[in-house]
Amino acid sequence: MKKIICIILALVFIFGLCSCSASSEDKKCIGYVIIPHADGDEHADIYKYATINGNVCAYCLDGREIISPQIIVVEYKE
Repeated sequence: MKKIICIILALVFIFGLCSCSASSEDKKCIGYVIIPHADGDEHADIYKYATINGNVCAYCLDGREIISPQIIVVEYKE
């Protein structure tokens, strides 16, 4: 009985890991943003961005979403 429960728990764990790694969106780097800070500028790679009411909303490859009117978007040419 314990072996069956262990096998079921292992399968649930494996299926859980598989669902976490699935990505519905292709995150290909299209450019980067320049984020001004008091101690210097920060650059972050982005896969998507939009402008909303004068603010730039940038979606970074590291998982951050940056919204600011002061960031600069630089797109790569294809």
